[in-house]
Amino acid sequence: MKYGLLFFLCVIFLPLLSQGWLKSGAEWHYYSNGEGLQVYHHMKLEGDVIISGKTYQKVFNQRYLYFPVSPSKDTLTNYGSESFLYRMNGDTLFQLIHFQDTTFEDIVIIFRDQAHWQSRSNLNDTSCTQTPDYTSTFYNTETVNGITDSIFIVTVSNVYDREDFMMGPYSRRFGCNSGDFTPRYDCIHEIAIFSVYYQLLCYQDNEGFSIKNVQNECDYYLTLNTGELSRNNISIYPNPATSKVTIQSEIALDEVSLYDLQGKKLPVQLDFNLKQIDISNFKPGIYFLEITFEKMKITEKLMIE
Repeated sequence: MKYGLLFFLCVIFLPLLSQGWLKSGAEWHYYSNGEGLQVYHHMKLEGDVIISGKTYQKVFNQRYLYFPVSPSKDTLTNYGSESFLYRMNGDTLFQLIHFQDTTFEDIVIIFRDQAHWQSRSNLNDTSCTQTPDYTSTFYNTETVNGITDSIFIVTVSNVYDREDFMMGPYSRRFGCNSGDFTPRYDCIHEIAIFSVYYQLLCYQDNEGFSIKNVQNECDYYLTLNTGELSRNNISIYPNPATSKVTIQSEIALDEVSLYDLQGKKLPVQLDFNLKQIDISNFKPGIYFLEITFEKMKITEKLMIE
């Protein structure tokens, strides 16, 4: 599943924010729908990271999965997290990416009318027989509390025999407003990475710029089932797993259930003494482990390899 590429290195974390792309206190929420998954994202600027003498802004993304366990029960569960590293140089936004055992900066977007660029991810991808061209076009401005934000549209062309298509809009202040989170083209499948569609719910920062695309509170989705969001000192390991999964818990477990992506309950037997289940007979993929204890339930995503 493509929610973007991960990029982790040995870094120095600075508690103070430098003058970068995102403003102090930047925090925003998305809803995404794609590849059969409905996910809420809580994005937050954490601070600065220095890598090879360059300063990047670290953005943390906490994900919550909306998962219909049964026709009469919907749950919201922790769906993991990831970090993004961004650096703004002039009007060009770079993202630090790890791709095919190499680490490099790729252009996310150039916030300038009629700017052109090519993705280094595509240039480095041997499956690309053609390299897509990206063009940013100024769309409009939006003013909130006297603060003006510029909006751009990204057009992708030179993609085999397909017509040009648009991705965006993108806010200079925080990036994707709706559409694909990071402009990318999948050469293997010859499609824009629209497999995950993002819709902004709200954004705010310490300068007073604040927008809202929902009538509810930004994090209203957390009220769907707050009990399910509690970690309650329970963890599972290893994850990913190939044979045995251990549930580490300070309290007694009542039941453990395993579900596939279609919501089908799969047969597993909990060893109450070892707090383990055997998953060696299941195919590799994404599963959900529902853990019941003290009349409460939490659900953890489990990767089987």
